[in-house]
Amino acid sequence: GSHSSRVRLVATEVSGLDVASSWIRPQPTVPMEVQTDDIYVYDADSQTVTRAEAGTQTGAADAATDADGKAEEEDSKLGDDIDGPGCRDDAFEAWAPPSRDAEDAILSAAQRVLDALVENSEALLGYQTAPSSGSENAAQLHLLTWNPTKHFAADLLPPGGKLTATAVDWSATGSTVVAAFGEVDVSGWCNTGGAVVLWNLFARGFRAGEPTLVLDHSSAITCVACHPTAPALIAAGSFNGEVLLYDTSREEPLVGASPIHERFHREAISAVQWVRDEAAGPNAGAAQYQLASLSRDGRVLFWPLRFGLEGALSGPIAGLRLGRKPGGRRAGGRDGDEDAKYEEEKVSRRGSDRTEKRQPLGAMAMSFSRGQYDMLVGSEGGAVQRLYLSELRQLQRPSQGDAQATRDLVKHSQSRWARPVLELLARADPDGRSDLVRAVEKRMKQGGHHGSADVLPLVTLEVVYGATLDAALLQPQPKSFDLEPLAGLCTSLHSSPFLRNLAAVAGSDGSLRLQSLLQARALTDLHPNRGAVHAVRWSRVRPLVLAAGCGDGATVLFDLGAMAGGA
Repeated sequence: GSHSSRVRLVATEVSGLDVASSWIRPQPTVPMEVQTDDIYVYDADSQTVTRAEAGTQTGAADAATDADGKAEEEDSKLGDDIDGPGCRDDAFEAWAPPSRDAEDAILSAAQRVLDALVENSEALLGYQTAPSSGSENAAQLHLLTWNPTKHFAADLLPPGGKLTATAVDWSATGSTVVAAFGEVDVSGWCNTGGAVVLWNLFARGFRAGEPTLVLDHSSAITCVACHPTAPALIAAGSFNGEVLLYDTSREEPLVGASPIHERFHREAISAVQWVRDEAAGPNAGAAQYQLASLSRDGRVLFWPLRFGLEGALSGPIAGLRLGRKPGGRRAGGRDGDEDAKYEEEKVSRRGSDRTEKRQPLGAMAMSFSRGQYDMLVGSEGGAVQRLYLSELRQLQRPSQGDAQATRDLVKHSQSRWARPVLELLARADPDGRSDLVRAVEKRMKQGGHHGSADVLPLVTLEVVYGATLDAALLQPQPKSFDLEPLAGLCTSLHSSPFLRNLAAVAGSDGSLRLQSLLQARALTDLHPNRGAVHAVRWSRVRPLVLAAGCGDGATVLFDLGAMAGGA
């Protein structure tokens, strides 16, 4: 017989099995929190002061009811009379101007209005404006002069009684020419006087030989810079190392002068320039800008206006010390004062001291790039450097954490700390901040700064800079990149207002270079061939146009767009 077998399948649940990996490790987690800086909100209201209403009226009302033939006849005469006497005289028969000046102003605008109509409208297709009688060459309008003998004694003037014009600038409104005068071809201390002279070209009774205002000084004035938005504020630098601030709206225009100090400028001021103050609020007005000064001892100092005009030059809020490592790029030969001797400086690096040898840089010119991320400096020996400013905490707005750490550090002090001093401490390196506070407190005790029973003594910027401390804490040496050097003195620098990494470099060797900040070698040399190039500036409205002032007295304009197109 046959045997049959039955297979019975039963469904059952089997529990899962977890096998741990032999190579994947669990990732540890740490809870953290972050907090952004406080968001500053400003409320502002505005109110108009005066209100004016104005209205216009066409010709007589019955003119619209004239016959069509008469209207067409008048229209046909429009093309013949639009530039004739009828257009100028008949227009004012029905209206008497309030004054002759008002009539002249309206008549002077007539040509511009007609030009705009011809360009933008089809109403005057058959009308041609008269050709301009102007010349393509610039015409001299005024020769601005002054007599120094009326303002200085004979012993304060060089032989001949004349002073050299060292710098010139325009006021913020474009109505006033500001020039610096002095005798800079001297060695040692300058014993001749100098002046900042102003001519208001639109003032009533203007005369080219009689300046509007003369601001005399005991030493030569080497540079001048007008405030970008405040027409009355003028900054200047002297041959003896002083930075001067004037407010021409006051009865006594001199607001302040920087003291001669070991930590400040000790040689002639090469340049002054107004730059944005990152710590100023949007409603700070003129204080949105701070003054940057450069001297031949290789220092760049920043003087803010946020704490008041009177104390603006009592001490810088930040500073840089310029230098160059031995063996850096040079034009060939020796660099004069830059080759004198190496300056050994201790630079703190996270608690460890490292001694660096740096050559002092006799700085002659400076320019800030667009956005103030970088800075260009040129020296007496032709060296050109790019300085990286974005990484320097001394030039940045202090964070909320640094500000709080500074307040905690001085809260048990036996002195009051002024606001500029607290900001200066907050910008300093945190590793050396406590040493700086101890040095200042020691200075307060040694200097006999005592308060009263109710008021503690005040720590000012003068006290801080008078304390014995490492210069690198307040005035560090920024990272730099050496560009192609010149064969002579670097006389002028100007960064393009449109392109961050483009600059123009001028030198006493007659070169005018276009320099990219991304490479050491210059892009090209324009060679004006007119002797030394003393000044160079980019146009503020045309990105490819720049001007150069040459040694033979000529001002040369370059249009790089036309040159590239073969024009």
